[in-house]
Amino acid sequence: MDEVEAEQEVQGEGVFETECLTLHPNGDAVLVVPGRNASPTKEFLVSSGVLSVASDYFKSLFSPDFNEGSETQRGNRPRIPLEGDDPEAMQVILSILYFQNHTRYEALEPRELAAIAVQTDKYDCARALKPWISVWLAVDGNQTAEDLGLLLSAAYFFRAPGALKQISSLAIRKVGFDIVSSWPNQEITSLLPPELTATVDDRIQLLLSRLHGILQAGEESLQGNSRGFEMTGRMCLQCGRRHPETAKKCHPCSNNVLYPEYCTSQSRVCEYFSIMRQKGLWPSVVPFKRLAAADLAKQLELAACDCRHTCKASHCPLRVELESISRTVNRTVQHVKGITFEDFSSA
Repeated sequence: MDEVEAEQEVQGEGVFETECLTLHPNGDAVLVVPGRNASPTKEFLVSSGVLSVASDYFKSLFSPDFNEGSETQRGNRPRIPLEGDDPEAMQVILSILYFQNHTRYEALEPRELAAIAVQTDKYDCARALKPWISVWLAVDGNQTAEDLGLLLSAAYFFRAPGALKQISSLAIRKVGFDIVSSWPNQEITSLLPPELTATVDDRIQLLLSRLHGILQAGEESLQGNSRGFEMTGRMCLQCGRRHPETAKKCHPCSNNVLYPEYCTSQSRVCEYFSIMRQKGLWPSVVPFKRLAAADLAKQLELAACDCRHTCKASHCPLRVELESISRTVNRTVQHVKGITFEDFSSA
């Protein structure tokens, strides 16, 4: 286990806590990460030899070409400030490199992972953390849209092509335009290259365009089927109320003349748009700008399941079309390809 000591430094009227962690009992250098937000300053007693093996950055830093390396070789145990770094993220990285507190870091929140990935990229130690990265970036598809932006950042800065492809595929399906547009304003996602963010945005737009085309094709299919069928209900033409097939009278308006209903091309198209409106999918301009593709697919699935159309036909064109649209949309969403490093590095 690492040894932790707490010190307090008084500056003016404030008291600032410093945590001192011994990661190597015979350490020859001290890394100092200034505190930020609610995290105190952290000092790590480390071995330059271990860090030089794990990271080309530290290998260069501790070489005779740099003052830090010269001081280390003279046995002076230099204090090396790491300005602008995340102290908590650096503690995770360094603890793993020194085989400390492993079980504590097996499951981390997306925001923690993204911060660790940024530091890993800065200090070029992804290869040393590779076994951990594969565990950290294993996703199950249940992540929120906000978390996917952070996990995408982690996959990018960890330089993990498989995870980048898988997580970007989920992001294209589950993240809406509003969230992607906020990435440049967020602490972590703003560090993503603009080309990657633009590629995600383009892929989302392309997917939503395909889904919109499927909905339009559904309307055209219904208009093209001219067959008519008898409905199970009867209608009062005075008040427009629908009644069961066995009804003899419309009691609210005392009308004794009820007419049979028919399922026609025109009535099916009208009911189609009514169902889409009930599910918040029509008019289509707003939902296709506001909802993610996965949310649209879910609403279309509900539209097919909740359809209360009472046509007597065993294969009513409206029901068939709604079910077909739902299947096609789900298949289109599920088969979205992820983004590779090559897709945006050459953009």
